[in-house]
Amino acid sequence: MQNNIERCKALLGTFVDVSLSGDVTDKELIELSNNVFDEIERIQKLMSFHEPLSELSQLNKKMLYQVNHEFLVSDDLLNVLKLAMQLFEQSKGHYDITVATKLVLDGELPDHLKVEELSMKEASLGNSQNVFVHKNYIINSLPVCFDLGGIAKGYAVDCAIKKIPEHIEFIINAGGDMAVSNWTNHQVALKFGINQQALKVVRMLESSVASSANYYHGSRSHVINPLKIDTSNQGTAHRFSGSVSVFARNTMLADALTKIVILMKPKMAKPILEYFNAKAIVINRFGFKRMLNV
Repeated sequence: MQNNIERCKALLGTFVDVSLSGDVTDKELIELSNNVFDEIERIQKLMSFHEPLSELSQLNKKMLYQVNHEFLVSDDLLNVLKLAMQLFEQSKGHYDITVATKLVLDGELPDHLKVEELSMKEASLGNSQNVFVHKNYIINSLPVCFDLGGIAKGYAVDCAIKKIPEHIEFIINAGGDMAVSNWTNHQVALKFGINQQALKVVRMLESSVASSANYYHGSRSHVINPLKIDTSNQGTAHRFSGSVSVFARNTMLADALTKIVILMKPKMAKPILEYFNAKAIVINRFGFKRMLNV
């Protein structure tokens, strides 16, 4: 007998919806959903910029005030940082998790690391070009700190999936970062505006999809262009309207690639999408779609 449950919990600064179904008891499905939520919460505690005691915050504190040191990181954090460094190289700097310093100075992130005080003392802070990964160690040649807000949420979903047995069908949606087990028969509604009718229903193009939009931010943008940050760490938010959705083989990749599609011209973003066999749908504020690598 096929049973199913749907549950929601506030995690990752958003709401995480979990739908599970399978030929098991309701009790087993509830236990599985608890495992999913616990795993997402574990990743959140590791990679939260807002939590001063998270592994990420502890690493940031060291990298801001020490250079040319080897800092040991967990396998989970290493997995995320490796992809972030790879995307920095492939996007020629358009994707850069060291924009954390700019977000702190803009008031978008808390300054528990005293970034503002440091920025007034330093002629310049570093970026991902000054970061090196060696085995499980991170080495930085200039002061840097990371914000994983545009990649860790997807990684948390991917980790949660590993807690679900193969015979259980699932849908996990963490604020627009979604993974679906039976994705070839699934449709998803892509929102491109604040109006409830601003939706485009499309079929899933891969097992994971992540969307990024700016309509809830009013005139401000939550996406910083790393290439427009000057030596005083003043930069420019990249303004865009509508939404960008990327379909990929895992949610971490889809999450990160949305920023590349937003920040890069289509002819520059397309080869990166092709490299990862990912696909993108860009919807402007009028509801017109543009497909990349589809």
